Amino acid sequence: MPQPSLWILLNAPAEVLQVRKQEVTPEETARQCKAYLDFIRTRGKHVVVDSSQPLEKVIADAEHAINGALIEDEGNRG
Repeated sequence: MPQPSLWILLNAPAEVLQVRKQEVTPEETARQCKAYLDFIRTRGKHVVVDSSQPLEKVIADAEHAINGALIEDEGNRG
């Protein structure tokens, strides 16, 4: 299966996520946050975007990471 050129994790402090989604305990939210961070760090090229920021900033950060990866990929091909 092909692997992505870039992994993006939308992350926020566990406390922020807990306010948004209360289906699990705060401890489980913290555990999941750590698990996602541990996972993303094992991927090749990755970026963690703070999703507790205003939406426009989250989008801009993700777009910046994607554009950077595209430029890097293009440079590696040429």
